[in-house]
Amino acid sequence: MTVLAVRTATDRDLPFIKAGWLNSFRDGRTVRGVPNSIYFRMQDKVTSHLLARSLCVVACDQDEPDELHGFLCCEIAEGIPTVHYVFVRQGSRRMGVAQRLLSAFLSQEQDPTVVVYTHDTPQWYPVLRGREAEYLGVRWLYDPFLVWRLLPANWAGL
Repeated sequence: MTVLAVRTATDRDLPFIKAGWLNSFRDGRTVRGVPNSIYFRMQDKVTSHLLARSLCVVACDQDEPDELHGFLCCEIAEGIPTVHYVFVRQGSRRMGVAQRLLSAFLSQEQDPTVVVYTHDTPQWYPVLRGREAEYLGVRWLYDPFLVWRLLPANWAGL
C-alpha cells in the first residue's frame, strides 16, 4: 500500500502537471468544441501563467517522491481561497488523493467558508454535484472568469 505525502511541486514535476492539466481539461465544459490547435496553444499559456503565480503541490509516494499521484494548483485570489486545478492520475483515483491535496490547502486558511474553483471537468462534477455545493466543509463556487481577471493584459501574446 502506498503511503501518500504532499510536497511542493518542483520543476521536475512540471511535465506531469502540464500534461495532466492540459489533457484532462480538454473535456471541460468551457472548452468543448474549441479546435485542438487553439485549445492546446492557448490553454498552455493560461496554465503556465497560473502555475507561475500559484502554489502547486503534488501527492507522491512517501518512499518514492518522484512517483506522482496527483497535483493541486491553488492560491488566494482576490482575497478568496481559489483552486485552479486538481488532478489525480487514473490509477490513483478513489484513494483519497484529491481530498488529501485539498485538505492540505484548506487547513492553511482561517476557517474558509467559500472556495472558488476556476476549472471544471467531468471528473469534478460528481464530487460537487452542482455549481455551488458543500465539500470538505466549505461551499464551492465555480467562477471560470476569475482566470481572465488574473491574466496580464497581453497574455495571449506571451
